[in-house]
Amino acid sequence: MSQFERKPMTGTIFFNQSENPKAPKLTGTLKLENGSDIRIALWIVTDRETGEARYDKHGKKFFSAKLSWPERQEHSDPADTTQSENPEDDLGF
Repeated sequence: MSQFERKPMTGTIFFNQSENPKAPKLTGTLKLENGSDIRIALWIVTDRETGEARYDKHGKKFFSAKLSWPERQEHSDPADTTQSENPEDDLGF
């Protein structure tokens, strides 16, 4: 059986099984156009004071999202020419 290969600009999101109330409700991975994977985490938006879910103008719950690079994959954007080969060059002195 061959390994599943995600197509660019697609992804999969799963319900998170964490007991931590601050953990995201959903987590997953998306594949970008350049073939890099990026992680996504989604939280139901809640009121900071009451902790109750907030609703949009249509009465529906909504999510906040955070994207992050997987720890094991280093991302290098070929369009980003500001990165130096030597990190010490960016210190400014």
